[in-house]
Amino acid sequence: MALTSKIRPRLESKKMLALCASIFFLLGVTRVSAQVDEPQPSEDLQLGIRLIEERNFSHAAQILKHVTAKEPENPEGWFYFGVASIEMMFLKEASDALRKSIELKPDYAPAHTFLADALLRQGALPEAALEADKALTIKANDPYASYTRSFISLRQGAFDDAVKYAEFATNEKPDFTAAHMVKAQALSAPTGC
Repeated sequence: MALTSKIRPRLESKKMLALCASIFFLLGVTRVSAQVDEPQPSEDLQLGIRLIEERNFSHAAQILKHVTAKEPENPEGWFYFGVASIEMMFLKEASDALRKSIELKPDYAPAHTFLADALLRQGALPEAALEADKALTIKANDPYASYTRSFISLRQGAFDDAVKYAEFATNEKPDFTAAHMVKAQALSAPTGC
């Protein structure tokens, strides 16, 4: 009897451990299967993104060009290739890559914002404004899209719009220095010219 009283708690403990282990195993499988449903970026895409974050745009563009050749239907690959290309001032290549990203994923707001930036840098203000507006239609509270739209409005001489969009940007991101600067330029612009 004394021996059974010592063995029984150990058996109960082992049963509980086995039950807990099986529950954790099932939770782990569920978590993995949920992750499998969402496509994971390839190692090359992850490397390209990291290189952009490190501001190594030339190397990032090389990697991302390879990604787009291997995965031509990957909107993120085209997007990041476009971002790297803008930073290197390869604006035609950037615009083409961002248009491809949008073609593959029309509601990809950052691609519209970066395309607006590339077009702005090329002086294509009406088309840039359309792209910034599309980005804001998809994601109304995006400070970068608002800033881009503000800068476009400033370049077009639409100073009230420049102020309005700069305020949208700074409401979402109060420390957005560039947006504050565009607002100040728009407010100090001569009127009636």
